[in-house]
Amino acid sequence: MVEPVDTYFIVRFSGLSEQASFIGRLLEYVGSEEGLVYFEEPHRAVAWSPGPLGLGRPDTLCVYLSEGAVRAAGDAGLACDAAERIAAEDLPGGLTLLLGDARDGIR
Repeated sequence: MVEPVDTYFIVRFSGLSEQASFIGRLLEYVGSEEGLVYFEEPHRAVAWSPGPLGLGRPDTLCVYLSEGAVRAAGDAGLACDAAERIAAEDLPGGLTLLLGDARDGIR
């Protein structure tokens, strides 16, 4: 049985292009043959974005990553400062699921 992600890591960006590049490279890696391991337990990658990408407001220049997504980012060679944590129940509303599936719920 798939366990829901209970803790996410907040990764903040200085600008929209940095955010978009990070997300694009993460998704590309997880979709590659090497990254497919992150679709399964125990290191399933899940990523949420606040609001639609492209807003560029300071409060939207971040992503919320599961531990698996942080590991995937590292394997993809992405710089990822993921020191700040947030409980799943404390995630803000209106998030867009970037990586994951229906098991991860709607925020």
